[in-house]
Amino acid sequence: MPLIPRAERRSAAARLSYLVIYIILLAGSVTMIYPMLIMLSSSVSSDVDYEQYNVVPKYVWNQDDLWRKYLGLKYGDDFSGFKFRHQVAESGSDFRYYRGVLDNTPITEGMTQRVADWNAFRKQLPLDKVGVYFTDKYRMGPAQVAFQQWLDSKHDSVQAYNQRFTPPLSYKTFSEIDIFQEGLSGHNWVTVAARSKATWLEFKATLNPHQLKALSITEIYQKFLDDELGTIERYNREAGTAYSAFRDIEFSPEPPDNARERALWMTFTHKVYPMRHATVRGDHLEDFKASILAEDEIARAPATFNRVIAQSHGRSTEPRDYFGELAWSSTMPADDMLARYWTHFVDSLPVEQVEYYHMYGAFRQFLIGEYGPGIDAVNAAYGTAFSSFADIRPPFKQADLLEFRSKQSHYRRYFLTSNYARVLGYIFSNGYALRNTLVLVFFWVLASLTVQPMAAYALSRFKLSYANQILLFLVAVMSFPQAVTMIPNFLLIKKLGLLNTYAALVLPNLVQGMGIFLLKGYFDSLPKELYEAGMIDGASEFQMFRTITLPMAKPILAVIALGSFTAAYASFMWAFLICQDESMWTLMVFLYQFKQIAPPHMHMAALSLAGLPTLIVFIFAQRVIMRGIAVPVMK
Repeated sequence: MPLIPRAERRSAAARLSYLVIYIILLAGSVTMIYPMLIMLSSSVSSDVDYEQYNVVPKYVWNQDDLWRKYLGLKYGDDFSGFKFRHQVAESGSDFRYYRGVLDNTPITEGMTQRVADWNAFRKQLPLDKVGVYFTDKYRMGPAQVAFQQWLDSKHDSVQAYNQRFTPPLSYKTFSEIDIFQEGLSGHNWVTVAARSKATWLEFKATLNPHQLKALSITEIYQKFLDDELGTIERYNREAGTAYSAFRDIEFSPEPPDNARERALWMTFTHKVYPMRHATVRGDHLEDFKASILAEDEIARAPATFNRVIAQSHGRSTEPRDYFGELAWSSTMPADDMLARYWTHFVDSLPVEQVEYYHMYGAFRQFLIGEYGPGIDAVNAAYGTAFSSFADIRPPFKQADLLEFRSKQSHYRRYFLTSNYARVLGYIFSNGYALRNTLVLVFFWVLASLTVQPMAAYALSRFKLSYANQILLFLVAVMSFPQAVTMIPNFLLIKKLGLLNTYAALVLPNLVQGMGIFLLKGYFDSLPKELYEAGMIDGASEFQMFRTITLPMAKPILAVIALGSFTAAYASFMWAFLICQDESMWTLMVFLYQFKQIAPPHMHMAALSLAGLPTLIVFIFAQRVIMRGIAVPVMK
């Protein structure tokens, strides 16, 4: 019977009642839909805009926001490197607080040619002189993903990759492998480990120029000056210069004439300059050996050097005269310990005997080789007015602008899909998670449609004297939190020897008291005449259960099956407790592990994907559920 009779529906009071009801329903829907939209928006965000909480991500329609996200993607945690390359003065520490806007000045032929020359220069640089853009601290940057996919394409399996090394590595998936830390900066850092160097350099050779970050000693030098002096005013006062900011100061491969600038330059080259990029003129083997023997520890026991080098090679027990075999190298040795001795020795040499690599100078020499020694040819090609090659600096910002403006739609699509791609890649790389979850859900739903209806039918049809006690027991069990029963269940499963098995996942939850309680109440409401007619026709109890009870109970069965599916699919704590073997983990356990290594915006993508199966199942089940909202009554 309707709440408002048909004759009264046109009255003012009825219409007001309808209006109030619709307002309440609309407000309720907003409280559900708005958080969902925020979650979906956050799932396609990044570190740059995750905290904006917009219903529709701004970068979808705003170029400036897309530009900032592109910069955040390219430079990652290197915000100071971005400030250096774009010559901006920002007080913030990362891209979340950067509010720069896209430069929409027209792209000229000169700008395009200048960037093309810069890309050609980067491509021909030695691979130990370039780093890689598009990385992040979560091993999920585009460069890291490309590296993992490249390794996958080169090897039959991750186990085959592991076996290439001695001792073998222990990676379980390629997604666990990060790019190698090269030590482009750092005074005595060597290149990547010898066992991984060849692999890493082979991958870097496949990258496009815009993915390569040319080493800039000037950037390191400016950071050093900022740390040493704090303000450009102090530098100008002590050095007698007139720079407007540290970013105007360029590193010189030769010591400056100014006494104060020379002192700072000497400190930088002897303590900060990455010596793996320096070259020593001449042969200094005997002096190098003498400096090694002068070390306190080695001076007391010369054999110490052989032992130290052997240990650094991973051959601590191999007797060998490394000191006697020592040869002079004009560049930093690849061995970590030997590189420290070499750096200490080179720092003691006169600076005239050391050639310090400077990328700006190398770029200018590249342009001279392309256009000749006259600056006019460069100005004609670029549409610039440089007075000499010394005025030319690498076009960092122009390269970023050209790359972004030519691929805006690509990067917009990337930001809309990349988080989901990472989550799906993580899930499918742990394929047994899907298998385990499917097994768990199948048996829970099967039990909710077979075991529980049969138990409820027996309690409803057969007038058992202890039926009320059974129902009381079921209700009593329902009153206890799951955490209370978890420990006894765990001890029982352990005693039965079922840990890390499907039986451990499935058995403790095959029977749910709530489902039996609800079904028993529903079966009690069914007309007795149907069963009497069935008995007259000679139907057995099982036939009446199958042909009369179950078809009429489809709505309540759909609700119970949906609840079982949701409970099984979302089960985390029990699966995590009972199956400590990763091969038996369910999807939710793996997503929990993913949360430990992934940023918040990828958590949201994982949650969005995790909620999709439940939504799909509900859509398929809603027709049956809605049909049972108003249960027809026999007259």
